[in-house]
Amino acid sequence: MELNLSNNILKVILISHNKIDPLVKAIQTAIDSYQNIHFIIIDNSESLPFFENIKKTLNRFKDVTLIKNSKNYGFAKAVNQGINIAITDNNCKYILLLNDDAYVDKDCIPKLIDALENDDKAFIAGPTIYYVENPNKVWSAGGYFDRFLSRIRIPLKNKEISIDELKRNLIQEVDFLTGCVLLIKREAIDKVGFFDEAFLFYSEDLDYSFRVKKAGYRCLWVRSSIAWHDIDLNTRFNTPFVVYNLAKSGIIFRLKHFKGCEKIWNILVFILIHTFQKIITIFFNKKDAYCAKKKIPLITSWFKGLIDGFKGE
Repeated sequence: MELNLSNNILKVILISHNKIDPLVKAIQTAIDSYQNIHFIIIDNSESLPFFENIKKTLNRFKDVTLIKNSKNYGFAKAVNQGINIAITDNNCKYILLLNDDAYVDKDCIPKLIDALENDDKAFIAGPTIYYVENPNKVWSAGGYFDRFLSRIRIPLKNKEISIDELKRNLIQEVDFLTGCVLLIKREAIDKVGFFDEAFLFYSEDLDYSFRVKKAGYRCLWVRSSIAWHDIDLNTRFNTPFVVYNLAKSGIIFRLKHFKGCEKIWNILVFILIHTFQKIITIFFNKKDAYCAKKKIPLITSWFKGLIDGFKGE
């Protein structure tokens, strides 16, 4: 794919946390997808030896800025650190958020840039993201917020769809794009702002998508732009830390973005239906041995997250 993009300076922000080989692979795929690129890596791991290992490993790459945090400050704050560095360069026109376990296709970044270049009202764009373990199954794509059930609805989620079926360069406006692989126009930072650091983990990308739309701009899902996420959902969402933050961020999001009866409805649905679904998942997920042995801490973490979400802690 050939596009005249030589004047578009791209900053790629990766938040690293105890992963080296996937991080290196993520960087390499980004380089293979787009040449005019600078990496800003914010290390949220708490291990100094790990950070030193990252520094040594990344010596093979040029154009890398590496920052070490003293502790895990969460995704939103680390991303904001990266954005602050990126926008000091007046030539920076685009910022790409890339997970340290996400890999992009060679045409992924040019297609995302092309979509934003051709739409003055669009501020963010995201690809179709497949599972690494199952490269024909969709992990995430464009999403819509169901206000009745108070949840994100991703029509292609967990569906088996070949990449060939998505080759037509269709672009759709959506309500939600995941921060796993997300291209942001520099202008969005000026008009929408930074990520909300009230979200330690989870819902920060949903919050940003909502804010883009509330500001009168568009979120674009570029169907034919392809990426992969190396994730195992059976284990990822079954630790007390994750369950706690899912609950807390869910409450913070609904308190922030809804008013009046709509706020009451969304909070009630989240507390009642989502709590019921979470408890069912915890008790009947036989695939995850950790979950089977730690049911009570998981459930208490969920309820603690709900309470702290209301407290704003």
